[in-house]
Amino acid sequence: VAPHPDAIFAARLTSARAAQTAQLYTIYYAHCARNWVLATFSTGGLYIAGGIAAHNVPLFLQKDFLVTFSTAQQHQQFLQSVPI
Repeated sequence: VAPHPDAIFAARLTSARAAQTAQLYTIYYAHCARNWVLATFSTGGLYIAGGIAAHNVPLFLQKDFLVTFSTAQQHQQFLQSVPI
């Protein structure tokens, strides 16, 4: 039985495996967020909502998320202008 996501994120400071899981989640979330912004041309901003996001705001403020979100060869300037 897999642990509940809240338990994984709570353990990320004491468990290397949980930290890796949280990092992967953050990077994949950034990819999805970037694709959403590009598909919808969300000039007004990106609002991140949901249980995991609400309980783990620091994940979405860290460099991994921000760099992954804004890295796109042809659209980097646009993505950097979108407020998160």
